[in-house]
Amino acid sequence: MKDLVKSVLKVFDGKQKRKLVGMMFLILINSGVSLLGVSVLSPFITAVMNPEELLKNDIIRSVYDGFHMQNTNQLITLLSVLIIIVYIAKNAFIIFINNMLYCFSYYGKREMQDRMMKYYISRDYTFFLNHNSAELMRDINTDPEMFYAAVLNMLQLASELCVSLILVGYLLVKDALLTLGVAFAMVVMVFIFMKKLRRTLARFGDDRRKYNANILQCMQQAFGGIKEIKIANREAYFEGEFVKQNGLYTYVIKQNSFLSSIPKPIMEALCITGLMAAIIVRINATSTSPEQFVGTLAVFAAAAFALLPSANKMSEYLGSIIHNGVVIHKIGEEYAAIRDMEIQTEKEENYKKVTLDKEIKVEDMTFHYPDTEDAVLAHVNVTIPKNKSVAFIGPSGAGKTTMVDLILGVLKPQAGKITVDGMDIKESYRGWHDKIGYIPQTIYMLDDTIRNNIAFGKVKSIDDAEIWAALKQAQLDEFVKSLDEGLDTMIGEAGVRLSGGQRQRIGIARALYRRPEVLVLDEATSALDTETEAAVMEAIDSLQGKMTMLIIAHRLSTIKNCDMVYQVEGGSVTRKEKESV
Repeated sequence: MKDLVKSVLKVFDGKQKRKLVGMMFLILINSGVSLLGVSVLSPFITAVMNPEELLKNDIIRSVYDGFHMQNTNQLITLLSVLIIIVYIAKNAFIIFINNMLYCFSYYGKREMQDRMMKYYISRDYTFFLNHNSAELMRDINTDPEMFYAAVLNMLQLASELCVSLILVGYLLVKDALLTLGVAFAMVVMVFIFMKKLRRTLARFGDDRRKYNANILQCMQQAFGGIKEIKIANREAYFEGEFVKQNGLYTYVIKQNSFLSSIPKPIMEALCITGLMAAIIVRINATSTSPEQFVGTLAVFAAAAFALLPSANKMSEYLGSIIHNGVVIHKIGEEYAAIRDMEIQTEKEENYKKVTLDKEIKVEDMTFHYPDTEDAVLAHVNVTIPKNKSVAFIGPSGAGKTTMVDLILGVLKPQAGKITVDGMDIKESYRGWHDKIGYIPQTIYMLDDTIRNNIAFGKVKSIDDAEIWAALKQAQLDEFVKSLDEGLDTMIGEAGVRLSGGQRQRIGIARALYRRPEVLVLDEATSALDTETEAAVMEAIDSLQGKMTMLIIAHRLSTIKNCDMVYQVEGGSVTRKEKESV
């Protein structure tokens, strides 16, 4: 538990730690209020059972005389009203504390999810090459929820523990034998729980994260390839994979809930056993008669009414904290990197502008992917003059896309550099990206309008005139004008309401809307039929000489108008004469 608390404190900043201290202060006040709620019952019960005995108390006597009471019924009435006020105030305060706890937990969870999303989306492109998207979605969506559920449980556990300790202390003063009998039973139960169930609950917490990510992955794969799945009649396979992972996830959740519920009935039975045993000892081993400590028994009954549910809650909270321990440690370790990234992001907000007036140069560049030693590209030197079109050709897997990704700055070379007018692009990747329009082979489509697909995230400053200009350059303006909703037409998930050629032209329009100085086409037409490809290339060829163009292609017909051609093969990049290609 100590390690878990340390991990939580690693995550919290100064403001959150101050809030945490405030929560603990409120919890201590709540403990005192709970004690008051139980302590006022003792004089009330004594007043009902033996009012004359109560009047021997100096404080009660002064109240009795101060209000000029004529009989003990008036005293009982006053105590009844006092108890009503105390319990209304006590429970109103509990409602207030619960609201504060839930605000702290749920708003904290939202802030953590926001920060995790920002952290992951700001990571280098190579990070995403080595991580499963389903796991990332789990880390952003589910892990913060589990983390703050554990934090809330810690605060609730502290609250219940404070209340219980204060009540037990009060009961020790009232009757040590009865209290020790009940306390011993509770301590035994907590010890057994911690000894036997701790590791099992922690393992279930780890398994829950794993199966949750597997379920997300099953759904992604099933819905992402639904057309091919249906044509291949493979619905049963993907359904079966989901059922399998969901079954494992459900088993883990069920077992965790079941094991966490075990202490409750056992603790209740042990507490009652301890209480009854103490009463038996008191009656038979001492000269005390039942009538002599009926008031004490009533107080113990009231305390038990508060303590038993509190003990049950503590066992549940403890189980939940242990279950979520894996997430707490993971986020605790990761938050240092998140803070470093946020500092770096703040620095990059005022990034250096990049100017392209002369050329892009690749100088003695070498690159290999992480966890591999073989270089994909070695000692590459390429010069690309401004407003020239350059084609990269070569067999599949030769490194054409890798070459362009390095020029784009989404991959970083292990040796050498890429410069723009002499400036290394690593000095300002964001400034360099502002210059680039990128058209991949498969256009990523938002389930949104044509307008928002072209603006692609810049929805607050959309210029419809620029949208139409980009559509015209992509030769798609007439099609969009023919639609009833025009730019407001919804294209469906993955652009299912558009043809392949139309999706590709949306991609061209998106790239051109940025007014780029460099246009990159990564096999942008290879998935199209010959006629559609010719139409798309006509739109692209119209841009020749107006911007620098980098084209990756398999079909030679797509590079016939390029100014320069480079062959990528065997880790080297060699310039070729167009006539020899």
